[in-house]
Amino acid sequence: MSRRSRLKVLWRARARPRWRTVTRFVLEHDIEEGWLIVVFAAVIGAGAGFAVIGLYELVDRVRELAGWAREETGLSIASFLAFLTVPLGLWVARSIRRLSEGEPGGEMVPTLIRCSAKRGGELPLRDAMLKLGSAVVTLGSGGSLGAEGPVAVAGASVGSGLGQSFRFGPNRRRLLLACGTAAGISAAFNTPIAGVLFALEVVMGTFAVAALSPVVVASVIGAVVSRQFRGADPAFDIPSEFTLASPSELWLYLLLGLACGALAVLFVRVYYGAQDLLDRLLGQGFAAALVAGVLVAAMGLIHPELLGDGRQGIGLVLSAQLLGAEALALGLMKILTSGLTMAGGGAGGVFTPSLFVGAAFGSFFGLTAQAVFPNTGITPEAYALVGMAAVVAGATFAPLTAIIMIFEMTDDYGLILPLMLVCVISYLVARRLYGQSIYSEILVRQGDRISHGADRSVLENVAVSECYNRDPHVVLEDAPLRKLLSQLKGSRQTEFPVVNRELELVGMLSYQEISNALDEEGLFELLIAADLAAPVPESVVPSESLLEATRKMGLRDIDYIPVVDAEGSLRLLGLLSRRDIMEAYQTHLLLHD
Repeated sequence: MSRRSRLKVLWRARARPRWRTVTRFVLEHDIEEGWLIVVFAAVIGAGAGFAVIGLYELVDRVRELAGWAREETGLSIASFLAFLTVPLGLWVARSIRRLSEGEPGGEMVPTLIRCSAKRGGELPLRDAMLKLGSAVVTLGSGGSLGAEGPVAVAGASVGSGLGQSFRFGPNRRRLLLACGTAAGISAAFNTPIAGVLFALEVVMGTFAVAALSPVVVASVIGAVVSRQFRGADPAFDIPSEFTLASPSELWLYLLLGLACGALAVLFVRVYYGAQDLLDRLLGQGFAAALVAGVLVAAMGLIHPELLGDGRQGIGLVLSAQLLGAEALALGLMKILTSGLTMAGGGAGGVFTPSLFVGAAFGSFFGLTAQAVFPNTGITPEAYALVGMAAVVAGATFAPLTAIIMIFEMTDDYGLILPLMLVCVISYLVARRLYGQSIYSEILVRQGDRISHGADRSVLENVAVSECYNRDPHVVLEDAPLRKLLSQLKGSRQTEFPVVNRELELVGMLSYQEISNALDEEGLFELLIAADLAAPVPESVVPSESLLEATRKMGLRDIDYIPVVDAEGSLRLLGLLSRRDIMEAYQTHLLLHD
């Protein structure tokens, strides 16, 4: 009997009955849901913290095997040895992923986004472990990718695995997946707040209040566990505190934000363009790993900082040891090496490489501004710091995460104003120029259009006619307001179409308007529904898609939208709510997964 078979027998004979007893206890006893989820979040946070520590230890072991030597200045590799280790590492990484029964690609965070939006938070443990193994080999052998993807998957696998073991429903599993993601990012980068924002902004696509408490708990516990073993120092050591020289300097930061937005688009296009080119020329076999690995190693021969995730290069830029055109060239080369690493079969994240690119460009921008305006007190390193966040914001479409993560990574509050401005500008420019983040691009290529935690392709393929309420509570325009409260009592609606005798829309009436009328002494007895009805801002027809309905509701910030029989018509057919859309979305995923 093989070792694997013996482990299965042991699990069935001893562990599984005890685990089922625990599961039954939790499910059968009347434990308040809020406290239950918080307890699970704490367990997930601790598990994710230890998982991240173990992941980094494995990467260090692979580095040692590959010839990396730990020095006082950081990690370095014998440059010519990289011509062997990088191609071999990429080939091994691709071979590991091919054992997966699910997604064979090396992307990490997009997998979590898909699992949250389309699979009810279910992340197959086997696939996650194979992706992590592939990432360990990639990072350890000198591949030019980051660690944020693997650590997010490591934490998320703990959360999702626990949810699956207890047979939780999709909503709880999504929440536990987010808890694990937050804890993984928090433990890896010592950024508990950014871990929360990353999980909510990037993976779940929502800042729902119900999700905040457990995700915060998991992130804090993950950081506490990590700090016990890896220390509490910031991820990057800033030689001095940087501040805004004067308010007039903000216009330079505005220009930096515009440039970083365009650079972020360039990052995404070149990153995937390198993969497309190599795939067309060489396919996905050993030849691709060999060519990509040799090219990455050759660029690493020129600048060893290009090998690995780029933290060493970021440190050189922030300490002013790498400046100007050299820094800019290095940043542009980092985009190419990251794309080639993924194209050759590697697995990892793009967060840290984008930090490197932003720091390099920011340094170049700051040095140029200093030369043009020598008497303004400009510090190029400050622009490098802000540029890091700006490129991340533009590449990932996660400006809040970028702002807070840089603040936590550097423990420097002096640049918070330009940091906020530049990140938002970069995000808006990148979204306008291209429309896809570095995470959503691969999802679109694979047929998934996920936005704010929902699959846009599903919303595009479901018509309003399939889910709107054909028998809503309506109010006649001449109905006395004093009678409406009793008529509408018990209704699940909070807004009501106001119609005339021909069932043509006159407007929409909300409980808020009725409540306001109650406060007007003497008017309540005199008013009718038409007096308080607001004009109809938008309407939809049955043939329109739920995506278009969601867009119209979002533009007007409304929760209900009337359904009419034709474009431009006022004849009411029914009412569509956000709740109806989400129920139709969940039903479609269940039937078509």
